[in-house]
Amino acid sequence: MKNSSYRLFLFLLLTAVSFKLTANTISGTIYYSGSAAEQIAIAVFTDPTLDGEPLKFAQIEAPGSYSITELSDGTYYVVSVMGISDEGEIESTDPWGAYGIMEALTPVVISGGAGVSGVDITLVDGTQEHPNPFADAFLSPAQIIQLPVTTEGGINPSIVTDGISIYLYKHDHEGAPSAKIYKIDPSSGEVTDTYNINLESLSNGTSWIDQMIYHNGILWVLGGYGDPSGSGGIPGVFRFDMSSSLSSNQLPAADTTILFGNDFASDGVNLYASVEV
Repeated sequence: MKNSSYRLFLFLLLTAVSFKLTANTISGTIYYSGSAAEQIAIAVFTDPTLDGEPLKFAQIEAPGSYSITELSDGTYYVVSVMGISDEGEIESTDPWGAYGIMEALTPVVISGGAGVSGVDITLVDGTQEHPNPFADAFLSPAQIIQLPVTTEGGINPSIVTDGISIYLYKHDHEGAPSAKIYKIDPSSGEVTDTYNINLESLSNGTSWIDQMIYHNGILWVLGGYGDPSGSGGIPGVFRFDMSSSLSSNQLPAADTTILFGNDFASDGVNLYASVEV
């Protein structure tokens, strides 16, 4: 009888400990001073990048206190949104908040079976400049420009702006010794000038273009320039004159380097090109 009582006591003790380890609570207050008045959702993640589905989820009808229970010991990250639509979509303008900042969420650590309180979040209204990061319906842009019909056709496009106009490059067709650059007015979408480009393997010529960028007011190209001997093209980065199709200030790629035309950037001081060595 004594052994039976001991086993029963041990079972009850283990059950109580198990419940303590799995019934921990994260609690706090959701603050909001805006005008929206929708249901508020609070989500708990185990990944600070918020990848995947939340581990736990709770809802409250208005700003105020919340609690999320049945959490094991571990490290968690808490975020909140208001205004989930009937279709389950979160809008870019919906209020949102996080415990910490989105770039560095504050970890909530549950240890030794003790819950954590005071995990408070202040919601802010999403705006076009500071949209709800959980949105799956995006704000419409202020303006959409449809490129004109005259720019259709051609291959290997590259597009760049000098801060005033848009320039669209297109190779006429595979193997063609010619290409075009269309100068486009971004306010109207109209072509204001067309540059006919000769693609020739001549000294200071241009053999091909993969990508263009304006760097300190000068048009630079990642592509190929004419071998000074007049035979073939050399891959590299060079300054490009679209009025004459000529290249200058050539920076050749090393023999073991392959240039990729989809990554070409300027920080105002340096030019950067994507390569594979």
